[in-house]
Amino acid sequence: MVNLPIDTATTRKYARQGNQVWIWPEIRRADERVSELAKDETHQRLMTVPGVGPVTAVAFIAPLDDPKRFHGPKQVRAYLGLVPREHSSGEKALRGRITKQGSGRMRRLLVQAAWAVLRCSSGYLYKALYTQLELQRRKRVYPWPAVIGVDEHYFRRGRGGFRQFVSMVVDFKNRRLMELVEGRTVGEMEAQLAHIPGRDNVRFVVADLCDPYKTFAHRFFPNARVVADKFHVLRLLVPHINRRRKLVTGDRSSALIRRLLLRSRFALDHASRFAVDTWLEQHPDLRALYEAKETLHRLYRIRGAERAAELLTAFTDQLASSPLPELQTLRRTLVRWRREILAYFGTGLTNARTEGFNNKAKLVKKRAYGYRSFRNYRLRLLNACA
Repeated sequence: MVNLPIDTATTRKYARQGNQVWIWPEIRRADERVSELAKDETHQRLMTVPGVGPVTAVAFIAPLDDPKRFHGPKQVRAYLGLVPREHSSGEKALRGRITKQGSGRMRRLLVQAAWAVLRCSSGYLYKALYTQLELQRRKRVYPWPAVIGVDEHYFRRGRGGFRQFVSMVVDFKNRRLMELVEGRTVGEMEAQLAHIPGRDNVRFVVADLCDPYKTFAHRFFPNARVVADKFHVLRLLVPHINRRRKLVTGDRSSALIRRLLLRSRFALDHASRFAVDTWLEQHPDLRALYEAKETLHRLYRIRGAERAAELLTAFTDQLASSPLPELQTLRRTLVRWRREILAYFGTGLTNARTEGFNNKAKLVKKRAYGYRSFRNYRLRLLNACA
C-alpha cells in the first residue's frame, strides 16, 4: 500500500476549523508526492489510458500490490467489487448490484475515468491507442539476429496514382516481424533501420530478386551473405509462359493446359506429361520456355552446392545460343544472381516465413479497410506480429 503524507481525518478537521494557512501547503505536498510516485514506467503506461491521471494510476496500483497474484482481468474486477452479486439457483441466474468489495475510492475514480472517456473525442482515443502501441514497440527493440528476411508488399495508392510499397524485415530465429520500412530504396532502408544495434550479427539475408535489397544487404550488413528466394527464382519464366499461352488459348485462367504448364513436371502423372508433350509439339517457342522452366525445377532438386553450380553453368551456356528474348533475359538474371542462387544449397533458407507475415499484413489492412497513415499502419502491424 502507498502511504500518502496527509491523512483524510486530519484534513477534514482542519478544514472545519478554517485553518487554510496549514491545509493548502499540505495538499500541495500531497500532490507532489503523488506526482513522484507516478513517474515510473507502470504508472506512465496507465496514464496513457484516456481519463486516467496520476491520482487514478497511483490509487489503482496501490490496492492491487503484486499483479501476478491475479490470473486475469476478471479476478481484478472481483477484487475491486465491480462484479454483480449472485443470487442464482439451479438453472435460474439472478444477478444483483455490484458487490462493492475492496476499495470504494478506487471504484469512484474508475467511474470518473469512464465518464472522461465518454466525453473525449475519437481523435483523442486514437492518439492514446497509438501512444500505447509505440511504448510497447520500444520495449521489443533488440539487436539484429543472425538470419533475416526482407520482402515488400503494397501499402496504398499515393498522390498521382502511383503505388506505394513498404518493406518488411523478419527475424527468422524469433519468428516475428522486426521492423517495417516505408519504401524499398537503399537510402530509405538505411535511414529507417539505423536505430537497431548489432548489424555485425547478421550472417544471412534472404530476399527476392530485387537489386535494391541486394545492394542494401551488402552495404548495411558487412558480414552478411544474400540468399535468393527459391520461389521467386522458379517463377522467373511464369509470366512469359502465360503470355505465350494466351496467344494460343486466349485469356482463360481456368484452362487445363495452364495448370499443367505451370506445375512442375516432376509432380505430374504419366497421362498429364503425355498431354503436355503432345500440346507443345505444335508450339516450339512455348516448348523452349517450358523446358527452361523445368531445368530450374531440376536445379533445386539437386543436393550439393558443387553439383548445383555445374548444372547452373551448363544451363546458362545453353541459354546463350537461344534466339528467344525471354531466355536471354533469364540468362542475364541468372548470371547476375548466380552467387545468391547457389547460396541456397548451403543454407536451405527461403523467404516462406516472410511471405507468411505478408499474409498477416493483408489481414490487418482488411480489418481497417486500409490505412492512410504509415505510422499507424506500422504500429498496428508490429503489434499484431510481435
